[in-house]
Amino acid sequence: MNNILSFFNSNVWAFFEGMLTIVTLIFVVINYFKDRKQNEKIKLYIKKENNEEKMALPVVLLRKQCTRNEIQGVFSAAQKDSSKTYRIAYFANPDFYKQLQKVSSGVLDEIVVPIANQDKFELKEDKKK
Repeated sequence: MNNILSFFNSNVWAFFEGMLTIVTLIFVVINYFKDRKQNEKIKLYIKKENNEEKMALPVVLLRKQCTRNEIQGVFSAAQKDSSKTYRIAYFANPDFYKQLQKVSSGVLDEIVVPIANQDKFELKEDKKK
């Protein structure tokens, strides 16, 4: 029993405890920067098929909130008549999921949703104009 207590009072234990504290601090700093990246703002844009310019939606999401459901909810709220359903073919396209993956991993800072002519979506007019 005396040997165990003497180990915890030794320089070996003090060194181990110091190293453990430094490693913990390193992981805390790494986690801080990863979390900071997840709190960056991501803009949503639509791009109509016959128009080259993209229009920004009035909502900005955090990177950690950029999920398929969240984005579709934003589109539902941003359409002209929210009581009607919208249909955007791009949401079923694998490119949409690749775009979400790139946003999630920090490669992209925006999501552009192309609206085809056959899609059913009409953006609400901005009341401030």
